[in-house]
Amino acid sequence: MAMEIELDPPNGATGYKIGMPVGELIPAAVSSGRVVITDPDQAGLHYMKVDLTVYLENSSFAIVFGLEDGCTLTYFELHAPRPLPGREGTDTDDLHVTWRGIDVFRTPALELLERIEAEGFEIDRREAPGHYTVPELPFGFTRNAGHDVPRADDGEPLFMQSVLVAGDRYYGREPDFDFSKIGPEPLEHRFEIDPPNGVAGFPFGMPMEELVAATTPLGHVRLEDLAQARPDLYAMLFVVRPSFTAIFACEDGYTLTAIELWAPNPDRGQDRITVELLGIDVFNTPALELLDLLVARGYTLDDTDPDHPRFPELAIGFTRTRGHDVPLAPDGRPQYFQAVLAGPPGYYDQPLPPTRLDGGEPWKSRLTRPFAG
Repeated sequence: MAMEIELDPPNGATGYKIGMPVGELIPAAVSSGRVVITDPDQAGLHYMKVDLTVYLENSSFAIVFGLEDGCTLTYFELHAPRPLPGREGTDTDDLHVTWRGIDVFRTPALELLERIEAEGFEIDRREAPGHYTVPELPFGFTRNAGHDVPRADDGEPLFMQSVLVAGDRYYGREPDFDFSKIGPEPLEHRFEIDPPNGVAGFPFGMPMEELVAATTPLGHVRLEDLAQARPDLYAMLFVVRPSFTAIFACEDGYTLTAIELWAPNPDRGQDRITVELLGIDVFNTPALELLDLLVARGYTLDDTDPDHPRFPELAIGFTRTRGHDVPLAPDGRPQYFQAVLAGPPGYYDQPLPPTRLDGGEPWKSRLTRPFAG
């Protein structure tokens, strides 16, 4: 049975009303599919967005919700369904998105525009090619596509690829942003790893709400798969800066269970970020020297995988693989560690089972935890 979504601008659509509080939107989205939240509770230039991916029998589709004030839904953009991997060529009649009885993604784009005009609404075609707005409703359509889709006689996609629904007077208003603050302010911060309790300011067991509040001052925050608690799919919070990335894992869906910190890149921005483990500067101490220092303190090294050596009793793991040019040590691996993971007691006792996610997507965690088999 197909999923039905009726668009009702400027009020919203089935299940999602413009002005909907974030406290109602998030549970509704989480119950429908996989959720990614960026800049939670933020307003202004970098405002809160919620990305929802819904998996149907043969296809999936995405909705991006914008909360420009950080607390209520101000617009959403719904993307046309795509076949699931392995279902290409299958009829993806899983989703019907309609407005006044017109199927938005199954009516040819040019015919759709004509029918909107026939309803008495003016279409603004002055945007970039492939973009159309209906300010009076307000609606916004995108016809561009970066993948293989059916084409019309003009060479453009036969059908619309997304539709945006917003509240009154969404189009034509002046943005109330301070563009002088587009770039992030330089950050000076020291992360002190305290095994096996976490990182200073980020103890294991920290609730998600507190974690969001504590990480927001550090940079751009992105929450993935809120409330998920599967071995291969669980909630993760990313802090991303031009020079640095930190990953906070909440494997039970709600509280902090592991932290991975990546090596800062001093060539990107003016940040001064250091990571210390038991008084050792993790990313400015040569990797082999750091391992020797910990062994000299009586900790047992497990270097079965030389790319990911770890100290199980500390629940600490390191990464020496690299995705860019870095200085190499005599053993041919990076001279310095590229990431460090801090986990709770027993973190390395049970390896993760190999698995794949629904929709054919591979296991997504970047944490340096071993796999079984």
